[in-house]
Amino acid sequence: MNLKELIPEMSRLDLELSRFEQKFGVKSAQFYQAIMAGELEEFDALDDYRLEFIEWLSWYKTWLSLAEQFV
Repeated sequence: MNLKELIPEMSRLDLELSRFEQKFGVKSAQFYQAIMAGELEEFDALDDYRLEFIEWLSWYKTWLSLAEQFV
């Protein structure tokens, strides 16, 4: 992916991530650290959170992947 394609895609991902950040009051990087450390296991029993967290995690991993290309 070239820079001309990368910047709009990352902007779109930023919008998706900000939706979760506003809803849960946590930045995506902090969420990612917490979920990877197993600190959010208590929410696994709650289907609503589980699905949203999986979606958020997916968006953030995609963002990280694209950010690596940007550097």
